[in-house]
Amino acid sequence: MPSFQSADFAEYTSIYEPLATKSRPVYPQENYYIDQPNAPGTYIGPIDAKLPGADKTPLLFQPFTVKDLTIPNRI
Repeated sequence: MPSFQSADFAEYTSIYEPLATKSRPVYPQENYYIDQPNAPGTYIGPIDAKLPGADKTPLLFQPFTVKDLTIPNRI
């Protein structure tokens, strides 16, 4: 039965580097402990989507533009 020697394999270099050596930012979800960005009750920005600086409303919460929701018009 053949034994595997380290000389039988090419030297292995990982394509994955530690997060500290990356040049990109390390996002909070990549850490074990996630800091909460805002405490409860603090102002987090405009709530109304019409105000300047507000995020776009998620598609799920946008009002319907088609009022007729009969079966042929749902497709």
